[in-house]
Amino acid sequence: MIGVDGIEANERGSKMLTRTRIWDGEKMWYPEDFENPLSHFLVAMDGTVGTLGAVPSCWREMIVLDAIAMPSIGMEDKKGKEVWVGDIVEFDSHECDWELVQAEVQQWPGLFVLYRESPERVYEIAHVAGGEVVGNVHEEK
Repeated sequence: MIGVDGIEANERGSKMLTRTRIWDGEKMWYPEDFENPLSHFLVAMDGTVGTLGAVPSCWREMIVLDAIAMPSIGMEDKKGKEVWVGDIVEFDSHECDWELVQAEVQQWPGLFVLYRESPERVYEIAHVAGGEVVGNVHEEK
């Protein structure tokens, strides 16, 4: 079995996402409009991997068949913590006027997928290049 960095729901103040480990054969959840859900590893916002929780209707269940390790992209947040592909980070975007939103680090430095929770508890998604990584959401306080 290959472990992989993934995301599970864990309410921490206003933060709904944190990092965990996902393994081959486990269930996970992802927004149905993602082109490649295996690159995102999102699960139910108030459940854990393999449990239903309150999954938004637009999310689908999947089984992880071939988990792969996520690489470092050679960036650090303001605290000097290394940022890895798949990390959910606090992000200050200078391009679209979203301040301190959650963003997922993509395969190369400077490209992020931004998440902002809508009233329906579904994340709006936008790809943005540029901005500043403030901190990792999964980081221990």
